[in-house]
Amino acid sequence: MKKVLYIKPAEGLTIPDPARGRHLPSYGDSVEDGAYWRRRLREGSVLETTKEAVEAGAAAVEKARLEAEAKAAAEAAETAAQDVRPALSQEVSSS
Repeated sequence: MKKVLYIKPAEGLTIPDPARGRHLPSYGDSVEDGAYWRRRLREGSVLETTKEAVEAGAAAVEKARLEAEAKAAAEAAETAAQDVRPALSQEVSSS
């Protein structure tokens, strides 16, 4: 079994993760130790981090995503309620 590294991109860089077919998240990720990641470490494009830091970063991103979804849902509900109010007013006044 290969060793696992916990790494993150150096500040301001976007680093491809060829094994996953996406970029390495800014908060980092676990990757299988190998020549590709060792080269990135040597050149300074990625930095070693900890499992805890990666998990905390992932949790913060997920929390922000959920909060944004909740805010969007609340705004959509408010917009829908505003659209209904004029229609209800018109129905009441025409009765």
